[in-house]
Parts: sequence; structure tokens; C-alpha cells
Amino acid sequence: MGTKRVGMARVKSLINENVNQLQMRRYVYQTISATVELTMADAGQVIGVNGASAIDITLPAVSNTGAWFRFVLTDNSNDVDIIQAAASEDFVGSVIGLSAKDTATASDTKVSFKASTALAGDYIEVYSDGASWLISGQGAANSAIVFG
Repeated sequence: MGTKRVGMARVKSLINENVNQLQMRRYVYQTISATVELTMADAGQVIGVNGASAIDITLPAVSNTGAWFRFVLTDNSNDVDIIQAAASEDFVGSVIGLSAKDTATASDTKVSFKASTALAGDYIEVYSDGASWLISGQGAANSAIVFG
């Protein structure tokens, strides 16, 4: 170790740099309450889905590697469907209920929050690896979130 001295200005600068790097990340949040097609401009957002009326949310093309969305149910009055942009795309993964899970198959083109079964706060996360939508989620009840 050397005996080099560090001035107070440099110490303050290092502290400020560390504080800036340690700040908590804030996600962009939007609420969806009508049928919509998402774009890459929506990627990286937490999306509150209001099922006061039945809605379909179409994901952008899976070829957009790195696209990530988190859908959180805010009203369970009607079904809310998260739909793939093309039938040739695949969901890969499972969603967990209270004591059971539903796993995606190659024929599934959507994942749904089911009316009256899913509860506010149930969520789904999807992430594109460029070929498939990797999916996970959790519902408070069995069959709250299902593939179809």
C-alpha cells in the first residue's frame, strides 16, 4: 500500500458517485383498461390491467429480444387476455396458483387473468429471448391465471 493522500474534494466526489449508483430504480407504470397492442415503447413497464371490462392486450413481436413486461391485475370483474402477436410465437413457463400451476404448451396463444377467480395483485411477467416469451406469474387462487 502506498502513502498517497486523497483530498477531501475527491472523497466527496466518490461518495456522490456511489450515492447516484445506489438509488432505487423506479419503474414506469401505466394502467390499461381497454384493448390495446403494446409496442416496444411500452417495454420495461409495470402495467396495471383493469378488468372492469373484458380486454385483450397484444404483445409486440417476440423478435424484440429483451422486451419485458409485468402485468398486475387491478380489477377482476372480467377476463383480461395477454395475447401473442403471432400464433407462431410460444409462451415458455408456468404460472402458479394457490396449490397448482398451469404450464404453457406449444398451442397456447394467450394467457388470461380469469374473472372473479384472479384477485387484484395477481401478476404475470413476460420476457422475450428473441424466439419465445418466457413467462412466470402468480395468482392467489388455483386457475386464476391460465393459458389458452
